[in-house]
Amino acid sequence: MLSGDEILKLEEFYHIFSFEPNFQVVAKLDGMRFIIHPNENCGHNNGHIHIESSGAEIEIDLQTFKVMNTSGKISPHKIKTAQKFVEENQAMFIQHWNEFTNGVKISA
Repeated sequence: MLSGDEILKLEEFYHIFSFEPNFQVVAKLDGMRFIIHPNENCGHNNGHIHIESSGAEIEIDLQTFKVMNTSGKISPHKIKTAQKFVEENQAMFIQHWNEFTNGVKISA
């Protein structure tokens, strides 16, 4: 039988290692990771995808394919590649968006 201290340590261990990630990587292409943040609460009112590459990040709208935000340096070529990939795979990204986010739902 476990002591009270042992139970507390096990509960602490469980809480530390049983977290849910705050993002879902849904695709990878040419060193870019395409990510959805399920619990993002920063005022976005439309579906979008985050793309990370070499420490930089861009956000692309899933319906217009326009770049919404950027941080860091990312080449224009990578931006165009990401936009084209999002456009060609729009239905898949929207499906993931609707599955993983608990807020705004969008239609394909």
